[in-house]
Amino acid sequence: LYYHLDVRVDPGGKTISGANTIRFRMLRDDARIQLDLDPTLQIDAITLDRVPLRFERELRTVWVDFPETLAPGDEYTIEVRYSGHPRQDGRFGGLAADRLEQLCQPVRRDDVG
Repeated sequence: LYYHLDVRVDPGGKTISGANTIRFRMLRDDARIQLDLDPTLQIDAITLDRVPLRFERELRTVWVDFPETLAPGDEYTIEVRYSGHPRQDGRFGGLAADRLEQLCQPVRRDDVG
């Protein structure tokens, strides 16, 4: 249903860290969901109601396992904490590590239209 991103940028270290709060509705009963995260970023924790969840990674794919089957139609909220060095190449919608310092520069009042 929604994603809420809380991202911290360290231009000097060329790293990012943050949390993604994900609210979702199950379409069928299952005890596992699939997420995607760039492989250059490390998953620090995935939690449901502050309880750690088990997960497996296969490159971009993250399989999140729940301790019990989630019911279809019910809504759940998990938090994914991550950190690392973003890709150097960047792309549309991406964040390039070599541009972090430029992105974190203050905007002067006369620069705003």
